[in-house]
Amino acid sequence: MTKNSMNIYNSAMGYAGGNAAMEIAALLSVFVLRLPETLFRTLAAWQKRSQDRAHLKTLDTHLLNDIGVSHDEVALEISKPFWRS
Repeated sequence: MTKNSMNIYNSAMGYAGGNAAMEIAALLSVFVLRLPETLFRTLAAWQKRSQDRAHLKTLDTHLLNDIGVSHDEVALEISKPFWRS
């Protein structure tokens, strides 16, 4: 490939010469900036799931019938670890 054809190829493919390292750095910075938020959301979801299952365990038959859930379904749900939905 000639130098001119390489430039055309790179332009067509979206490459900008030495900008690949800058693009990778930008992606990593976005990842690092979003990591605390993602971690917080994950931990909050796990806590909510754990609390919901603990509350579900306390419901009596009358309330379970009202929401259309059987004791077997409750047993299956509360047996799951907090990280599984």
